[in-house]
Amino acid sequence: MQSLTRIRLTFIRHQTNVWLRFGHAVKERIIDTHRRDVYFTPHAILGCITWRGAAHGTSVWRVDVLRAVAIHERASQLSNVSPGAEILLRVSGASKVPALLALFDRIETAGIKLIAVSPDYWRCVHNRFAANQDIDVLNADAERAFQSRRKLLP
Repeated sequence: MQSLTRIRLTFIRHQTNVWLRFGHAVKERIIDTHRRDVYFTPHAILGCITWRGAAHGTSVWRVDVLRAVAIHERASQLSNVSPGAEILLRVSGASKVPALLALFDRIETAGIKLIAVSPDYWRCVHNRFAANQDIDVLNADAERAFQSRRKLLP
């Protein structure tokens, strides 16, 4: 368990909803009717959506694409994530989150699984969102090249 990254998922109606958009957990632990923990092996890629409501509507709407880290790697400290994770992409707000969710759908429509997408692509998407630039949908050739490089590395 020490080498696994824990994500706490929460659902409290009209207040908080933290859920996975993609990712393959290796273990799940139900805490109560509102919370559960899911665990990921090092280097696993996952997408987590956070929504928080307030008296007058949405106060937080964010999507994080994260990479679970090994014990010896540096990690960013995030709420709901222990011990931490590498942030590959972080987008928030009513205009950017729907655009990112639509990008996820387009990538999946192209036949590419989101958990298999290169961390470099997610970093590039993060930077393009930050700069308000157009984002190219990942193409199958670029993804095959990443998968080939991954096989060559230890």
